[in-house]
Amino acid sequence: MNEPVTLDNLFPAPAQDTGEELISLLFSGENEVLFSDEEGVLPDSFTGNKAPALGKNGRIGIQLLPENAFDPDSTEYFVFMSIFSAINYALGKRPPGKSGKKSSKHQKLQELALEWLFVPNEQDSNGLSFDLGCASLDARPNLIRTRLHFEFYKRMMSGFRLPFLSCRLPDRFRLEGQEVAGDLGEDMLSELWMQPGYRADLFREIIAPSNDGQFNAALDGLDANGNLAIKNGLVYFTGRNPITMRFGSRFNWTHLMTGLD
Repeated sequence: MNEPVTLDNLFPAPAQDTGEELISLLFSGENEVLFSDEEGVLPDSFTGNKAPALGKNGRIGIQLLPENAFDPDSTEYFVFMSIFSAINYALGKRPPGKSGKKSSKHQKLQELALEWLFVPNEQDSNGLSFDLGCASLDARPNLIRTRLHFEFYKRMMSGFRLPFLSCRLPDRFRLEGQEVAGDLGEDMLSELWMQPGYRADLFREIIAPSNDGQFNAALDGLDANGNLAIKNGLVYFTGRNPITMRFGSRFNWTHLMTGLD
């Protein structure tokens, strides 16, 4: 297996980062089992509640609960739950107790969540910004945003674009796009960062490459590097893709994603 293009020598790991435990907690699916050993995003050090075997292959997962990491009466728990709720809304989940057809109010909650998560210094009703909340948890905003993009891909979410004032593609992936496919690679990743789930033919029209060969070569190179992925004719930014890159039994977002602030 070819090693992905990385720039770890330019981007040392941060001195502090709550890392895999926080990433796993944030994307645990409203306290339901989401991650399995096969996907490889479970931290070796996490001591959550063991869940039943997942699927017919008997894979073991972990049920992740915020109470395992934070005192429910602490400021950290409040901040964590603010971020956790925003991620749930961004992924199109309904508020607790709500079901049925997606309403305009629910659509608005999703739009507000995406704005809070991606627009720098955007504050919620409590005056908390996403970046400030991440700083209080020693977490990296762009690492969480990248993991959220991977979730868009897994769930095949499309038909929306991030707000105009959203933070742009992190420098790490901008440089990786350049390394793999030059300016075209950077342009492709930048556009997918802003709009997940492009239909492949429309994506080509937007990017407007010199020729099909150049576009296909860039698409294949970035896919092989894990920067993007194609699923049922839709193209997504993934940053890294543990599903297609077959990293083995463990995939550590924190260690692999050095260079993200």
